[in-house]
Amino acid sequence: MAFLRIDEFYPNYRKKLFGGDDIKGLAVYASGTDSEIGIVLDALVDWDGRFQYLVIDTSRWGFTKKVLLPINSCLVDYEKRRVYADGINKQKVQYLPTYYSTAQVDEDYEQQVRLIYEMPNANYLLAEQKQSISYRH
Repeated sequence: MAFLRIDEFYPNYRKKLFGGDDIKGLAVYASGTDSEIGIVLDALVDWDGRFQYLVIDTSRWGFTKKVLLPINSCLVDYEKRRVYADGINKQKVQYLPTYYSTAQVDEDYEQQVRLIYEMPNANYLLAEQKQSISYRH
């Protein structure tokens, strides 16, 4: 399934959805920790406008890559300007496929993302499988 960037579906999303605030730029933290992962760069919605993923820059953890974070594993705290990400750790970020804004998130890409998040601990076998899958960007 193809997704749209939030501003493609909701051109006036800041006012319409967030009362003038913006989800972009919020700090992302691993749930239950004070470990900052990075920041929200964008949000992806489906064709009905339902949030599906946050695009996050993980550079705070030493990875200069953008990855998808499923919206159902997030808790947004607007007061603290933070997103808490459940079920993410450095090892999973390492194995998550890099998100490119020019790439279409297809079924294979989504399956790879889901596999990483569903695994209690990503392992080397999974990393080897990931390397065999190529993504267009």
